Amino acid sequence: MPLVAVFAVLSLQDLARLCEYLGPTTCQAVASVCRCLRWILTPYLFQSVNVALDTPGVEFFQQCVRPRYSGLIRNLTVQAHTEGVTSARTQLTAVMDQLPWLEAVHLVGVAGLYAADFDRLLFQHCFRLKRVEIWGSNAFTYDSQRAVLPVRALADMTQLRALGLGALPALTGPMWDSIFQGCPQLVSLTLRDNNGNTAAQAIARHGAQLRELHLGIAHTKPLVLVELVHRCRYLRRVGFYSLRYDNGVFLAEVSPSTWPHLQHLDLRGSKVGQPLPAPYHQQLWTSQWTHLSTLRMKFLEVDDLALAAIPLACPVLEEMTMFSCRATSVGFQHILAQCHNLRVFRLGTPTRSFTTTSFLPARLASLALVRLELDIQRAHVQHFLHLLDQLHKLAVLILPRNANLEDFSRLFAPQNPHLLIKHK
Repeated sequence: MPLVAVFAVLSLQDLARLCEYLGPTTCQAVASVCRCLRWILTPYLFQSVNVALDTPGVEFFQQCVRPRYSGLIRNLTVQAHTEGVTSARTQLTAVMDQLPWLEAVHLVGVAGLYAADFDRLLFQHCFRLKRVEIWGSNAFTYDSQRAVLPVRALADMTQLRALGLGALPALTGPMWDSIFQGCPQLVSLTLRDNNGNTAAQAIARHGAQLRELHLGIAHTKPLVLVELVHRCRYLRRVGFYSLRYDNGVFLAEVSPSTWPHLQHLDLRGSKVGQPLPAPYHQQLWTSQWTHLSTLRMKFLEVDDLALAAIPLACPVLEEMTMFSCRATSVGFQHILAQCHNLRVFRLGTPTRSFTTTSFLPARLASLALVRLELDIQRAHVQHFLHLLDQLHKLAVLILPRNANLEDFSRLFAPQNPHLLIKHK
C-alpha cells in the first residue's frame, strides 16, 4: 500500500505516532505530493522546520504555515547554499514574521546571505530566541557585505542560552564582550573552527557563566588555554578539537579540582603536526572524576596505560567513544571488563591497531550495554558467543561493512529478538 494511502486512513492519534516514527523529512515529502493531507500533517511537521533557501522550498513553507499552526513552530533550519535567491530570501523573512513562538534558528551555509538578511532573520525574534547556530561555507570568499555576522542582533538576545558559530569571519574582542554582556543567560558556546587567541581570551573573561564549551584550538596559545581552564570553573560539557603538542600541553592543568562538575569530555587530536604525547593523557586519569559519564577521544596518542586507569578514575562512566588511538585490544578489554555502568561503547580503528572483535573480554562488567558500534576491519560472530547472556539489553549493534548481518541476527534472535543490527 502506498505511504500516502496509509496516511489517509489513519486516525489523528495514529497519524501523530506515525509522523513521529517517520520523521519530518518523510512526512514533508508526503505532504508535498498529496494536497489533501497537507493541512492534516502540518501540526506534526512544523514544530521543527528545515527549509532550503530556494524558491520551491520557500513556497512550500509559505503554503503550509498559516496563522492556525504558526504558533507550533519552535525550531527553524535555513539552508542557504545557493546564489541568486533574493526573491526567496524576501519571502522567507516575510513568513518568519508570522512565527510568534520561534525559539531556535539554525542558519547553514550562509555565504549567500547579506547583513540585511541576518537583520530580518534574527532581529524580529531576538528577544525570545534561546538557541542560534550560524554555519558559514568555506567554499565562498567573504566580501564586505556578505556573511557579516549579526553581532548587534546577537547582543540583544537576552534569552539566548546556546550559540554555535563556524566558518565565519573572526570576531574582535569588543564584539565578544558585547555578546557575552548582552546574553546573560548564555550557557553553551560552540566554536569548532580553528579559533585564535581572541575568542579564547573573551571566553576566559566571561567563562564563569558557561556550562558547555566546544572549542577548536589549532591556533590558540597554551597560556591562553590555561587561563581559560582556570576561569571556566563550572563547565559540565567540554570539547577541545585540533589538539597537538604545541597547544595541548594545557591539559596538564586539567583535573577534577579545576572542573569539579564535568560530565562530558570530548578530546580530538589533529591530523597534522606533532601529536600530544601519551603521558599527557595518562595524567588526566590520576584523580577521580566523580561526575564524568561521557568520554570521547579521537586521533590521540591514548595508550593502554591510560585506558587501564579510566575505570577507577571514572566510576560513573556510561558512554565511551574511541577512534584512531594507540591503544590495543588489551586496553579495550580492560575498559569493557571494569566499567560497571557502561551503556554505550563506540570503537573505530582505521589505523588497524587490531583487526577483529578479539578485544571483547571474557565477561562484561556492565550488563546494561544498550549500544555497541564497531568500525574495525573484521567482526567475527564467534567472538560474541560467550557474551550472549550478558547482552540481553543490547538495542543497537553496528558492525563493519564486511560483517555478515544474517549470522549475527541468527545468533542474537533467541535472546534478543528486537536487536537492531546494521552496517556502519
